[in-house]
Amino acid sequence: MIDKYQKGELSESEMEQLEEALLQKLAEKQAEDKLRQNLRGIAESLRTETNNAEEAKEKPASPSFLKVAHRQLWVAWAAAAAVFLVLLAVWWLMSPANNTNLNAPQMALQYLKQENAPILSNSMADDTLSTAEQAARSAYLEKNYAAAVLFFKKLPPTTASHHFYLGVAALKQENPDLALAETQLLQARSLGQGWQEDAINWHLALLYLGQKNNSKARKELEHIIVVGRDNVTKAGLLLEKL
Repeated sequence: MIDKYQKGELSESEMEQLEEALLQKLAEKQAEDKLRQNLRGIAESLRTETNNAEEAKEKPASPSFLKVAHRQLWVAWAAAAAVFLVLLAVWWLMSPANNTNLNAPQMALQYLKQENAPILSNSMADDTLSTAEQAARSAYLEKNYAAAVLFFKKLPPTTASHHFYLGVAALKQENPDLALAETQLLQARSLGQGWQEDAINWHLALLYLGQKNNSKARKELEHIIVVGRDNVTKAGLLLEKL
């Protein structure tokens, strides 16, 4: 169905089914966020127990109480150390700068997956949005980029910000639509007259690498380095791989 959607071959009923599925994914994402909040609450409880154990060390207490406090403190530190080591390992393995075996397109794909999407600008403020814009905004904020693409395309995009966020969503969705992203980002560059210039340059560089269009990618990366604002170090790493 996704292939038919990308080709514009979906019937009205099929489009409704796709929209319903995307909205269901939004609901599932909200449930995941609730789970993360619960996990943060557990982590906070663990920190509180650790602090209580530290305070107990400073007060006279019976030997049995001290043993319990020490045991709680040891468990808390062990858990914290384990989490830190896991995060460190993930960072090391996933960071393109630490993996010399990756080529430029692979590094670009990792950057797309790891980086947070650009934040929504004031032009997408809640009190000025149409229903379609609200749906697009919500999907984008929920990182449901396939839904964001669908809703942004329904507007249709008319402003630099609409084109920009549609282009980013097209890149960030599970199956990036490089052609759509290029069209939208170039349109945003044309209309924006410098608005989000650094982000547009960077995302164009990444999509050109995804297309294996090294000449266009090199031009964007070199411009990023010359301007010297955002993503300079990463642009240099990608140029080394070309």
